[in-house]
Amino acid sequence: MSLIRVVFLGLLVGLLQGFVDTYGYAVTGYTTAEIAGVVSAIIFLVLYRATFRKTPTVFEHFIGVAVAAGISISTTLTAGMYITYTMLHAYGDVEVLDLPSWTYYTGFLSLDTLLFYSYATAVSVSGSLIAYVFYKHYIEKEKLPYPIGSSIARVIQIGKVLKKGYLALSISLGFLTQLLIMYSGGLTLDVTPVMQKIMPGTALALTLDVFVLMLALLIPLNTSLGIGIGNILTYLLVTPLLASLGLLISLPSLDNHALATAAAPYIASLISGFLLVASSYYVVVSRSYFKTSLRYVYSSKYLTHYLILSTLLIISLAIPLILLRKAPITTLSAVPILVVLHLFLTIFTLRVAGEAGTVSQATLPVATLTLFSFGARGATPYVFLDPYTGVPMPQFVAANTLNYIKAGKTLEIRAEVSTFLPALLMLLGAPITLLYGHILLNTFGLTSPKLNLLRWVPLVMWMNNLYSGNLSSFNVYSILIGLLMASLLIAMFKFLGLSGISLFGILIGITLTPDLGMLFLIASLIKYVAFRIGVDVYESLITYSSLVLAGAGLGVATSVLMSLVGVI
Repeated sequence: MSLIRVVFLGLLVGLLQGFVDTYGYAVTGYTTAEIAGVVSAIIFLVLYRATFRKTPTVFEHFIGVAVAAGISISTTLTAGMYITYTMLHAYGDVEVLDLPSWTYYTGFLSLDTLLFYSYATAVSVSGSLIAYVFYKHYIEKEKLPYPIGSSIARVIQIGKVLKKGYLALSISLGFLTQLLIMYSGGLTLDVTPVMQKIMPGTALALTLDVFVLMLALLIPLNTSLGIGIGNILTYLLVTPLLASLGLLISLPSLDNHALATAAAPYIASLISGFLLVASSYYVVVSRSYFKTSLRYVYSSKYLTHYLILSTLLIISLAIPLILLRKAPITTLSAVPILVVLHLFLTIFTLRVAGEAGTVSQATLPVATLTLFSFGARGATPYVFLDPYTGVPMPQFVAANTLNYIKAGKTLEIRAEVSTFLPALLMLLGAPITLLYGHILLNTFGLTSPKLNLLRWVPLVMWMNNLYSGNLSSFNVYSILIGLLMASLLIAMFKFLGLSGISLFGILIGITLTPDLGMLFLIASLIKYVAFRIGVDVYESLITYSSLVLAGAGLGVATSVLMSLVGVI
């Protein structure tokens, strides 16, 4: 009976969190579901105490969070892509795109749409199986921190021992600050227009974002430093270089977000080149770890079966393409390569998430480039086979799963529970979160200020060019710059003895807008000073950062609900 009420309460939290994350992802573009566990931990604790007049056990608390988070994670796969494809259909070249009608809003939610998104979610859950297969490698052998998972565990632990006054103060600080920021439209210092007059293509800004700052404080120092360096290098060196080559059109009036939008296609190409070098270097450096882990997987029948099952799920994506006759023979012939690439990117994404906590889709443009190179044209091949602009995203699910496995291991909960419970709730939650996206579009449409989707316009126009076969979708010069950038950083770090700075952090930094890079550098300085003062101060910083992050998440949820009812 106790477990039933925990699951029921977790479902209630998940239904609320799922709706909030659906709206939050739509209007901000951030995959807020990646930190849903931190926020759900606080909401669940408050509701449990209010309902049952006692504190949940660690196991009960974790089960409630895992149930809620599973529903929330599905929002990125379902409602997020449903809204994106609706935008693409509205703004793109409909005849050239040939976008299947079961991917976007048509006025009613058809059975075909429900079946497609449920199937795509099932394929994405193959990432959970891969995460389970390799969790010992990343958590026990490489001892990666998985900051989001560690933060979830910390919130569950300290919620029971920390004084209520300190707990309430920390959460209130994050809640009120984030709510104030969202109400005021954000606090940003942007010197990009001034710098544009000095050096076209340059961007530099600083935004007060509690969410990002707390996350930057939670991740390892060298990773946070790497993210800041990657972002600064991108917008102080790379984009000016692109402007000087005549590739990036830079106007003096552009602010940092407008410049980042203009540079988006070139950044995607840059990431592809950078990723090729960074992943190859990682495989070479970590080959001994992988040999040991692969031998362990091979010797374990049940792990081998999980890996085979996840591979078969990914291979199954080719079947609808064959039946629909929507992919040229060159694209279908590349399916074996794409399956291997899916597996490799999933394993690689697990590594990046281990350092940075959240990765969103930072590692995935290389899959898009591969599809494009093999002649994929029209929307359908990308909808099924591309984890960057399509729906099945085993990499995204794998990274989230390993965060929950990390939290579970910290709390002494079996990895099977941490893996398969969220995976089950993703499958069950997919139709519900798809319905959330449908309700938002049915209520507000594409042009309502209450559902501001303008930030998606540049992305869907790039997708339109990509699906149409426009060669400018990927830029060769940008790919070469990415290759060179990664190679030079590896050589420089080795020469200067700075190998501790995270190359994967730099990769994440490249993907962020120019106003966020400085936050990671500031966080690195704060963490360094705290560590120098003493370990106790450093641990307190991490603890209270987790609570403030949870409060900021509640602030986002509240602002979403207030926006929907017209209060703000």
